[in-house]
Amino acid sequence: MGTREWMAALAALVMGMGETFVLAPEPGTELERRWKEELELEIDTIEHTIGGTPVELPFDAIGFTVRRAFELEDELEAVAGGRATSLVRAFGSSELGFGLALDGEAVGELEGQHGCDGTELRFRWDEEEEVYARERIAGELDDEALARLEPDLDLTALLPEGELDPGATFEPPLEALRAFFRAGGDLGWHPEHIRLTRSDVPPELLIAGALGTLSELFTPEAELTGRLEGRFEGTDEDEGTARLVYALDLELAADLGERFRAYMKEATEVSHALELTAELEGELVLLWDVAGRRPRSARFEGEVAMEGELTFPLHGVEGGVPQPFVGEYELSGTVVVELTSE
Repeated sequence: MGTREWMAALAALVMGMGETFVLAPEPGTELERRWKEELELEIDTIEHTIGGTPVELPFDAIGFTVRRAFELEDELEAVAGGRATSLVRAFGSSELGFGLALDGEAVGELEGQHGCDGTELRFRWDEEEEVYARERIAGELDDEALARLEPDLDLTALLPEGELDPGATFEPPLEALRAFFRAGGDLGWHPEHIRLTRSDVPPELLIAGALGTLSELFTPEAELTGRLEGRFEGTDEDEGTARLVYALDLELAADLGERFRAYMKEATEVSHALELTAELEGELVLLWDVAGRRPRSARFEGEVAMEGELTFPLHGVEGGVPQPFVGEYELSGTVVVELTSE
């Protein structure tokens, strides 16, 4: 037996033998789920023009933090074929936060939440149509908003097929990542309060910055290319979990202009625009509850580099003609995204 085969055999002995990953918790299982995304970014290069004229900035360093988080409760009423076929979801608290710092000084904050507060609904799987129907139980979301919500917080598309031995690799589809980074679908995130300590910082910068998140970049319409490889590292008998590790190296591109214009009065496609691209690299670790037959947690840590172009009319003195503001940015930093189910 060669060294590689001996090491694989040893790993199998220590970490446990083969494992399958098919969602199959007991019907009626109730779960408290928590999801969060935290970004810390610094602007590496920046170019601003107002009315076509380049503008020199009175500061050297720009940094910002972005946070989104929510809690909800799920009851898996029925499970079959590796999916929840009837699922009741009740949304709880949520948080949207953005902070802007210039030369290390905090100059702006934005706070908000998602639009699902008080919403309770049932997702029911239609076997013939192979889609989920949505039934409102409580809340005021209309049918269009309900249709944008997604049920899968068990990341079923990321799970490998068949039985795997420790060390085995597999390649899930890139599309499977949307259920994690854009957990729950379109939750209707929106700003509610903006605070600025400098009069020369337009609020549009905070709104655009708050949209610069991975959850916005993983919309169904956004372009997604790159590499995703999964690896089964084995089972921890003491913890009762199996460990799946995913290596990500992705490129994303999204036109966020429509989202940006939704928050601006009298905005048009010409007056307000926001485009964003990103390179994302890191590792996603999923812990599988062996006895519960479901994911217990998933956590991504990585580095991100973004490029963005922002356009909006900048209003000067009262009665003056607004001038087009165009900003081009290159940013880099770190990101953590985590989903837990208990």
